[in-house]
Amino acid sequence: MSSATSRSHPTPRNPVRILLVEDDLDQAHLVKFLLEAGGDYSVTLVQDGDRAIGLLRDREWELLITDLNLPGVDGTAVVDFARTRQDQLPILATTGYTGPEYAQRAIEMGADDVLVKPLDRDELIERVRTLLQSGRPARRPSVPLELGDVPVEPPPDRPPEPAPRSADTAPTDPATGPAPLQVLAIGIRPGDVEAGCGGALLRHRARGDGVVVLHLTNEPNDFESDPSAAGGREIAREAGRLLGVRIFVGNVRTEPEADLAELERLAGGAVREIGPDVLYVPSSWEQSATHRAALEAATRAASSVPNQVGYDSGTVAPGFAPRAFLPLSDADLDQKVGALAPYQAHSRSHLAADFVRASARFWGRFSNTPATEGFELLKGTLPFADVVIADSAEPAPAPAGNPTSPTRELESR
Repeated sequence: MSSATSRSHPTPRNPVRILLVEDDLDQAHLVKFLLEAGGDYSVTLVQDGDRAIGLLRDREWELLITDLNLPGVDGTAVVDFARTRQDQLPILATTGYTGPEYAQRAIEMGADDVLVKPLDRDELIERVRTLLQSGRPARRPSVPLELGDVPVEPPPDRPPEPAPRSADTAPTDPATGPAPLQVLAIGIRPGDVEAGCGGALLRHRARGDGVVVLHLTNEPNDFESDPSAAGGREIAREAGRLLGVRIFVGNVRTEPEADLAELERLAGGAVREIGPDVLYVPSSWEQSATHRAALEAATRAASSVPNQVGYDSGTVAPGFAPRAFLPLSDADLDQKVGALAPYQAHSRSHLAADFVRASARFWGRFSNTPATEGFELLKGTLPFADVVIADSAEPAPAPAGNPTSPTRELESR
């Protein structure tokens, strides 16, 4: 039995072998994608502790990343088993619980570092690189441990996660209701998604769907102000917590011009990895070239996604003409506005509570309800029984600088 060797400079022919143990399928695929897009890593994904134990016994790895709360053999037992097999193996534990006892137990069992979910892309990549570069000293002699010796403890209570689904239509079981969907919402700056489709994401969570939000940049405010990357990540995390969704934050440069290759890698890659049933993207009527580039990158990878809709982040051109209108309850609107509260200190007027409420009231007249979110239909529709589709609405001419509207292209086919 040999020890793991730390490597700071992997080669394309010899990528770092990472074992990722995560039972939340949509998060697992996105973490796998973020790792493989952010470095020369080969990530093997398993969803339970038993299979992780088997792979740790059969192969040698250069990094282990494991959730602490797993079905079957729990994450702390996986950490302990890994430590007995490869004493110098770097181990990064993840947990959705903020209590210090979870992190402390993981460290005591042999983890080198602990990250609290939701995971941030930059922080995840940085921690992985640090662990691989620094390696770790041997802590104790390696002692063979059989699977039967691994203590199996019941995980702490947590809300049930929706079952993973491929990008098919969701059947309805009369006994249990509609099958849960996988939902991905992509935005440029933190705040775009919350303002444009926060109410719809709340509706998805209420029906049991899994929801992931990917912010492509960590800029928390208008570029005229001083954008704090760390502040942007923290603000996005707090907004995601208030909205009840999983948040990932990238670091695409948007000023003075967008890094289009990075947009393609993050937006397109996230779509391919998660394979969502419903995709929310910036509207084709966004005035920012960066927003439209993100839409192009995502939709180019989304041929198998049955439902694709464009939202208004608050900065669309005047010709924006949504055709799907989703009614929001007063509670939904209040929670959406509350999720935008962390952004209020950053002077983005279109994220202000009065602006968001006024927009919801304006679109409400198309669904005869007090508050509504309006969406551009790129493909398919929204999976809600009360969504109002304005079939007779004709889109206005495309705004200057955006002569081709994806909506009109799809409708003409």
